Amino acid sequence: MIAFRNHFTYEFKTGLRNPTSLLMNYLFPLGFYAMMGLVIVKINPGFAAVLVPAMILVAVMASTLLGQPGPLVEARDAGIFRSFKINGVPAISILAIPMLTTVFHALIASVIIAVSAEPLFDGAAPQNWGMFALLTLVTALSFGSIGALIGVISNGARSTVLWSQLIFLPSMLLGGMMMPLDLLPESVRSFSGLLPTTYAMQAF
Repeated sequence: MIAFRNHFTYEFKTGLRNPTSLLMNYLFPLGFYAMMGLVIVKINPGFAAVLVPAMILVAVMASTLLGQPGPLVEARDAGIFRSFKINGVPAISILAIPMLTTVFHALIASVIIAVSAEPLFDGAAPQNWGMFALLTLVTALSFGSIGALIGVISNGARSTVLWSQLIFLPSMLLGGMMMPLDLLPESVRSFSGLLPTTYAMQAF
């Protein structure tokens, strides 16, 4: 348990000290959230109703899909995971701890968005905070698992970018975050059913 805690603490601090991880965990999602709140809500006041869940999904995807797989592949290629295994670190911890720390960062960014959207941008606050928190946790863990899977199957840094963008970009455009699903053409609405953000937005 002590080893798990130390490993978790190290990985968590890395997410704050590494410039790329800091960008994906906080700077990019919170900057995008501020831009959407300042600009898009003024242009389309109806977006305020979905500002919180949509921007939380952006924060979760940025951390888990864009920020998580790359370091996993780099550590694997550098032999760090091999040395962990040689020194008795369980294989499940090698993969689970980076995922859990990334999810933890995403949850911190989500809390900032959830509590600041209403006073800053007139966003609709969650009506049931308990259920909202549960859905956020489940969503973050789901995307964290996808990010870990991308890190496992990718054979290099370029592959992680391709796999991540294959999910991230369609999710942004067709997952119900930027526009309601009923406004999408029939030809692409069926494709949106393959995206996890579609079900996350409906649940929120």
